[in-house]
Amino acid sequence: MNNRSDPGRFSRVRIGRLAIAALVLGMAGMIWVPRQAELINARRTMDMAESENADLVDRISSLTPAVESARRELAEASSNRNARITAAVRVQQQLVKLDPDSQWAEPPVHWPNWGPASPYVWLSKKTIPNLPVTLFGEDGTLRSELGAVLDIGSAKMNALNQTLQQLTKDYRALQFSHVERVETPASGPGGDTTLTVSTPPLIQEGAGFKQQFEAALRSELGAGRADLILQTDSQWLDRSFDQGYEAGTNTITLVRHPSGSYDLTIKQPHGMMSTAGQPDQLRYSIPNHLLPLVSDFLQ
Repeated sequence: MNNRSDPGRFSRVRIGRLAIAALVLGMAGMIWVPRQAELINARRTMDMAESENADLVDRISSLTPAVESARRELAEASSNRNARITAAVRVQQQLVKLDPDSQWAEPPVHWPNWGPASPYVWLSKKTIPNLPVTLFGEDGTLRSELGAVLDIGSAKMNALNQTLQQLTKDYRALQFSHVERVETPASGPGGDTTLTVSTPPLIQEGAGFKQQFEAALRSELGAGRADLILQTDSQWLDRSFDQGYEAGTNTITLVRHPSGSYDLTIKQPHGMMSTAGQPDQLRYSIPNHLLPLVSDFLQ
């Protein structure tokens, strides 16, 4: 039997091939269509990127002159700054030749500062009241060195010291008017003679004099410098005007021996000292303002 002569079989074979071809074409279409869409999208993206790039190039081109101008201005400013620095250095060098101390005029960044080559020491004002220094003399005047430290002119210093000295003198005169002086003669030949001088505290009167003293300082120097002085040597102020911790009776006891030598004892509210020697030696141990009370005994 010849199969080629069978028309049904040929038809079936042909239809099967067509179905396979159709299936292949369908599958190819399913792959090709998305790829084409992706390709179209990619082209659009590239077109947009090229457009943005062209815009960016245009913007850069438009900004280039401004950038160049800014660069020129920056270079010119840097050149001017360098020229100013050079000029300042030259001026500083000339100033140092004329005034050597001028090179130390700039305060340091941190305090305190010890510059090995500098003749000066920079301190904070807050440090000064903690230093163990005495700013007043026995007569109530400010020490002369303080004028240079606090920039107090000589005329102002002299006027201020006259006021402070007079206030101190007036208070001590008031104190002396209340002094108790007791001399005990020798009990017999070869005995000792004793002199006791007691200065009682005048707390109320002293407070008034202290206020006048502080007011004089603030009036002449201003609150800043005056308060700095008062804080630094507050102990002298309280002791001189019988205030606070320093208030109390001061007693001087002198014992004269037949040989001509003396024993000296000074009692203060919070301390005592004793020594012995000849009158000229003891005078250095007795405060100057108290010497008039005992000078006739030291003969």
